[in-house]
Amino acid sequence: MKAEPKNSNNYNSSIQPAARKMNSINRNKVYWISQITGWTLFVLLNIIVISFIEEMTWQRVVIWVYLGFAGISFTHILRGTIKNRNWLNLPLKKLIPRVLLSSIITGTLIYSFAFMASYLSGTTSQEEYTALTPVAGITNLTSVTLFWMLIYFSINYFESNKKKEIESLIWEAAVKDYELKTLRSQLNPHFMFNAMNSIRALIEEDPESAKSALTKLSNILRYSLQMERMEKVSLEDEIETVKNYLDLESIRFEERLKYKLNIENCSSKVEIPPMMIQTLVENGIKHG
Repeated sequence: MKAEPKNSNNYNSSIQPAARKMNSINRNKVYWISQITGWTLFVLLNIIVISFIEEMTWQRVVIWVYLGFAGISFTHILRGTIKNRNWLNLPLKKLIPRVLLSSIITGTLIYSFAFMASYLSGTTSQEEYTALTPVAGITNLTSVTLFWMLIYFSINYFESNKKKEIESLIWEAAVKDYELKTLRSQLNPHFMFNAMNSIRALIEEDPESAKSALTKLSNILRYSLQMERMEKVSLEDEIETVKNYLDLESIRFEERLKYKLNIENCSSKVEIPPMMIQTLVENGIKHG
């Protein structure tokens, strides 16, 4: 059976609202930097390439500037549609038609806005608007929008996977932490009851042995309290507690319990989770 943390809701509140807000601000900042940089490079690249093929007039430069502005604006609106309509969680068979249709619509809007803005502002006449013919222009901008969406979905896909991986690791850590704390608190109450009875029986028969047994029991209790604040203990300390435990159990089992410890000196400083060996020994005596 898999242990579950008592306060599993603490996992959901592990990320504080302020941290989430800061993360959102950083994401928006990166988005806008990428958005503006990407469309600026798109405009500059087209201006440079076209200038090698034919004369690049200032009117055409203005048209491309309008295209860049329209690209930033309409793809930002498209981003809002993707987020608000939860496209990121749609299956492919539903997502692909939406992506294709929205790319065509966005490409058409970008082209139309750039044309109308340049024409109405008097920057260029309809005859001078030859940087892109309608069919070629809309096709080109539709392709650019598709590429933009591919990048957007890819980034969100990898971020989503990374977030899920982090959430999984946090959950596993919470479960392991709970299991470790549970393990630490599992000093068998039956052992305590039996140990006290054994010590009480020894008091009249062998006071010195009873005193020694009581000291060992107190050492075990002190160890169990100390390790509540520790994640790791040395193997040497753990073995010392195990020896005290076995010595106390030997009082009850007498000749039925015999043990031998074979531990290399070089391993005494190895660190392990508290009560790990102790629990194994308890189970061994209980079920052995």
